[in-house]
Amino acid sequence: MHVIFLDHLPAAGKAAAGLILLRNGLLRYTGKTAIFRREAKSRGFSRSYPGTSNKNMPMDSMHPRQEPAKCAGAALAALVISAVILVSGYILWSMNGAGGTNNLPPLEITSNDFLFDSHTGKRIPGGLEIKAPGPNRQSIVQLSRTGFDAEQYPLLRYHISGYKQGLSVALFWRSSVSPKTTRFAELPKSFLEDNSFSLEHNAWWKGTITDLGFNIMGGRPGERLLIRDLEFSPPGPVARLRAVLSEWSTLEAWSMSSINFIYNASPSARLSPVLAGAAWAGLAGLLYAGWNFKRYRKLLPPRCSSGLLVLILIPWLILYGRWQINFWTQLDTTRQLYAGKSQEEKHQRAEDAVIYDYAQHLKQDVLPQAPARIVILRKAYRDYLRLKLQYYLLPHNSYNYDSLPQAAYLHDGDYLLVLGSIPGLRYDTANKRLKWSQGRQVKALLLDKTNLGSLYQVKIQPGKQP
Repeated sequence: MHVIFLDHLPAAGKAAAGLILLRNGLLRYTGKTAIFRREAKSRGFSRSYPGTSNKNMPMDSMHPRQEPAKCAGAALAALVISAVILVSGYILWSMNGAGGTNNLPPLEITSNDFLFDSHTGKRIPGGLEIKAPGPNRQSIVQLSRTGFDAEQYPLLRYHISGYKQGLSVALFWRSSVSPKTTRFAELPKSFLEDNSFSLEHNAWWKGTITDLGFNIMGGRPGERLLIRDLEFSPPGPVARLRAVLSEWSTLEAWSMSSINFIYNASPSARLSPVLAGAAWAGLAGLLYAGWNFKRYRKLLPPRCSSGLLVLILIPWLILYGRWQINFWTQLDTTRQLYAGKSQEEKHQRAEDAVIYDYAQHLKQDVLPQAPARIVILRKAYRDYLRLKLQYYLLPHNSYNYDSLPQAAYLHDGDYLLVLGSIPGLRYDTANKRLKWSQGRQVKALLLDKTNLGSLYQVKIQPGKQP
């Protein structure tokens, strides 16, 4: 059906409208007023003026199939412009907060700056190759490059290879602010090998650095760690952008909330990638709405819904991809640790292997084979150590509630397992008695003592109070 709109015809023209039926089936108005027509093979409208051609038709006459692609392209352009604006703003902010340190050269750490035991590693070009010390062990690597102002160089750039599950690398230092206290900051694991670590918000990274190095803990026999390309940088814009990228690529280990939630960055990250993505998409949405209004006089015309889909999908897919990479990395780490291993080997490789080994030591070497009554004491009412240890001590009957003994409920032959140090509780070796506040005490024999805890056996004569 062909429609001709006569709303714009003058009153006189309506009365004496000269309409000619052309051979192509179109109606033509012979006056000077523009006629709107719809062609047989198009759903769009075009406008023709007498004596003019339709070569320079406005966008609203474009073929409908071309408009979604045009809108999607505009949305992509809005995302690019939004990213440029936000990154430029961050760079300008970084330059204002640099405090005159932009012109300082970085402090490069060469392989000759490493001080270590020759049995634990060797020098390589630009760094160090060091053996994993093993479970519950540590290696110390010192750096001779000291004497610089910490606040002028708060960004550490490093390249670590072989940073596997069970290994931890921490930067340690002493400064003129607290010369007798050693401070630690663990370097996070990342999808990237070339990383930057920010110490700008560390309250103890200040003053002149007097002692500096790395504390390496854990790992498995045979594993090797490569640390190279170390560099302390002033807080310039490029260095800060690199630090943000490293924070966003931090690998999050399994936790009790991993099945439902991950940070998508280091928990201590200054800038959340989720909030950054929201700001990116939001600013791009404003730019896209402005383009729509200029072109169609509407903020979001129905014909341009494809552009809105682009604005939502691209930031979301980037965050989702980062989330999936984290899960696949966790899966690969879990496979390397536990696949094909026996139950005992899995316990030995788990993060709580120290607790498991301690429980097995007590069960096999100290406690009787028959289930015994054990009272677990610890300063903290409920924490991971005492709860996990209670589980590993099964089938022994553990009472896991108090921090001090309840003498009225103790029986001869009961076991007291004291985890860590408890204020007010001490053992009198000469009299073989456990003593605590208000002169209370109980006779007990010390059966075992380790770094995790001490095991006592209560000795009460029949008919006597403890």
